[in-house]
Formats: sequence, C-alpha cells, structure tokens
Amino acid sequence: MKLTFGLIGGGRISHSHIAAAEFDDLAELKAGCFSRNSDKNMEFGRSYGLDPERVYTDYAEMAEAESKRPDKLDFVIVTTPNISHYPVCREF
Repeated sequence: MKLTFGLIGGGRISHSHIAAAEFDDLAELKAGCFSRNSDKNMEFGRSYGLDPERVYTDYAEMAEAESKRPDKLDFVIVTTPNISHYPVCREF
C-alpha cells in the first residue's frame, strides 16, 4: 500500500521533494495547492497526473476538503517560503 501525500507550493524545490517522496515507490502525490495563478496551478497538477478536483487554489480549502475525503492524505509536504510554513501546517 502506498502512502498518499499532498503538496503546498509549486516552486523549483517542489519537484525535488516530489521525486524524493516517490523515489522508493511507496508514496504518491494525490493533491496540492501549487500556485496563486490558476493556470499555473492546474498545469502543475496536470504535469503530475492529478485529478483536477484535487488541485486547490487555497491551502485552507485543500485542508478542509481533503480531511472530509474517505481516501485522506497520509502527509503533506510544504514547500512555500519558510515564513509561511507554520500557518500552512496548522491548517492540516
């Protein structure tokens, strides 16, 4: 059984974190909030084969929606600027 994870942030370092999490094929990206720009946000999700319904424009919206799903995420990776890590993590 694979662990499932979400990602908050879509900068360059995000790709490294996804690759590291999926390296041993025991985890899979399932949801995320990648950019404030909706086109970039959806493109990032598309590039990783995500269901568009699990690509969110706001991390708080993501936390709420994902917590109600029967297939909840196992963990979330936060790749936003360091100053924003605490408020993002607090939502989850």
